[in-house]
Amino acid sequence: MNHLEEQREHLQMQTDQAFRSADEIEKICDEIWHHANTIHLYSSLAEEESKSITMKEKQKVIIRTTEEILNIIYKYKGNV
Repeated sequence: MNHLEEQREHLQMQTDQAFRSADEIEKICDEIWHHANTIHLYSSLAEEESKSITMKEKQKVIIRTTEEILNIIYKYKGNV
């Protein structure tokens, strides 16, 4: 095998790895988005039903935090 073929194979391996990594990152973002969305939903429902003011405040913090997570994923991935 000549040097040019070796370089081509090496470049192909790096390209394949980069695409796999991008696919893996996309799958991870999807999974995080679904978990954060679920947390946001349950926190919103719990906040509405809570009678305790301190619990409502804690739920609001959870809601704001998950909204930040969802916004980060939205900026990275676009509309999910």
